[in-house]
Amino acid sequence: MRTQELRPSASAVASPPYVKSRGGPCLNGFEDCNSPARARGMCHKHYQRWRTTTGYRMGDSLDRFEAKFYVTPGCWVWTAATVGRAGHGSFRNGRHVLAHRYAYQAYVGSIPRGQVVRHKCDNPKCVNPDHLELGTQADNMRDMAERGRGHWQS
Repeated sequence: MRTQELRPSASAVASPPYVKSRGGPCLNGFEDCNSPARARGMCHKHYQRWRTTTGYRMGDSLDRFEAKFYVTPGCWVWTAATVGRAGHGSFRNGRHVLAHRYAYQAYVGSIPRGQVVRHKCDNPKCVNPDHLELGTQADNMRDMAERGRGHWQS
């Protein structure tokens, strides 16, 4: 992958130079670039690469993730940002991901294509891997109907 070839060590991109003025040369720190600087002293291409790979991560992402929920005897309740009407947790790890999906990937394993992560406990804010299971979207909709969670069942 081309991004891997050009990626420097973590220390080189963890805190890029902050340059207020635009238009100067790109100061990406690991390759010669003649493009004008647009953000944080980097051209658009290098800024996007920094932002999506290392840029906004403050330390280890799992440590950051674990600081955003509290553990109860049952659920691990997400306390940070939420999305949607149901209130599923949202976590930024180079891009926005649903917190329960991140928890499943971090503590259990990868999510196969075509599978969704379902909550056994029926709590959308729960990120406890023991309360998460894989299934199809059809399984998820069946759970919703059986548990009376549909928007028409208020």
